[in-house]
This record gives sequence, structure tokens and C-alpha cells, in this order.
Amino acid sequence: MKISLSILTALCLAACGSSSQNDPIYLALKADPPTEIPDRHVAKLRQGRFSCDVFNEGRSDQYMTCWWPQDGLRPVQTAYMSYFGPNPISPPEPSKLVTARGTLIVERIPVK
Repeated sequence: MKISLSILTALCLAACGSSSQNDPIYLALKADPPTEIPDRHVAKLRQGRFSCDVFNEGRSDQYMTCWWPQDGLRPVQTAYMSYFGPNPISPPEPSKLVTARGTLIVERIPVK
């Protein structure tokens, strides 16, 4: 029983991912956050839809950043960016998103 509990605990910790405060990607994004929305995301945001970038796709360190429309107006005026850290059990992917979430990186960036 003791071995099973140890394995279960390890799996739970791996599934939860690392804390944002210890994540070097998160820390780099917070230290130098974007000041404008990349052009490739603007069309989706103007339509009121989120837009994501997936990095290191297919690797165990896969992570994702997403831009979310913020104000509910049409056309969208501002957006914010969130970060989804690596998770070896369930890597972040845009197709898995149902609602806006992630760790906030920057908020209220004007949509061009």
C-alpha cells in the first residue's frame, strides 16, 4: 500500500505541473512581457475568439500562451495574455480549452 500511495502522489504532482513562481518560462514572460499583440492573433481577437501559440510541440516541455478578448465589445478593444506551463501528462493545447484560464502574464493590451 505504501508503494501505491507514493506512485499516486508522484502522478498527482506531475499532473498538477510546477508552480508558476518556479517556472523559468513564466518568470521570463513576466520579466519581459509583450507590449503589443502579434499580428497573427488580431483577426481572431476582433471576432471575439481566443488565439494561442504552442511552443515545443510534441515534447515533454510543451507550453502555450493565449490571447483572450477582454472587454466584450465588438470590435474587441483590449485583450490579455495567459500562460499554460508544461504538463507531461496532459500537455496544453488550444483544442482542450473551454473557458479563459491560465496564469495571467499581461492584461489590457489594445487590439490594433
